[in-house]
Amino acid sequence: MKYDMCYKSFLTGLITLLLAGAAAFAQDQDNASWTEFMTPGPFHELLQQSDGEWAATITFWNQGEKGETAHTTCTNSMILGGRYQQSIYKGSMMGMPFEGIGTTAYDNARKVFLSTWIDNMGTGMMYAEGRYDSTKQELIFQGYTSDPQTGDLTDYRETFHIADRDRQVMEMFMTVKGREYKVMEIILERK
Repeated sequence: MKYDMCYKSFLTGLITLLLAGAAAFAQDQDNASWTEFMTPGPFHELLQQSDGEWAATITFWNQGEKGETAHTTCTNSMILGGRYQQSIYKGSMMGMPFEGIGTTAYDNARKVFLSTWIDNMGTGMMYAEGRYDSTKQELIFQGYTSDPQTGDLTDYRETFHIADRDRQVMEMFMTVKGREYKVMEIILERK
């Protein structure tokens, strides 16, 4: 009987120790995952290379027809400890003052780039996800935005080509009735 009680106490202690060890291991794994998730890496460094002041030439297209061109400035800066890049555009467009704010991120957990855009020419928000093609030196995004005429979401595709340290080209394409059209191009040249 005394032996049974000692054996049961030993087993209870062993099980408690194993459970505590498993919990500590899981917590260490969670901490390691969280640390990896929050630590800027090589893709954040790639974004940081675009920090600074840029002259932006924006050209619009309407279903394949080249249209108006506008000139703005763009200021890129890494924020929140180098985890996100904020882009602030200012200038005039279509005879009106223009301001826009973009945020580009790289999500370490999902291994995907994220992009948001807001400006004073609408009340919606554009959202896209993408990847980096190192052979083309290009970010390729797929996203959606509001169609002001229908109120529905519409798909768009965006490419952001890093020609070199001082020149970048963004092209945006919209799908209308099943056909993709180029709707905008931004040529960025470092000031």
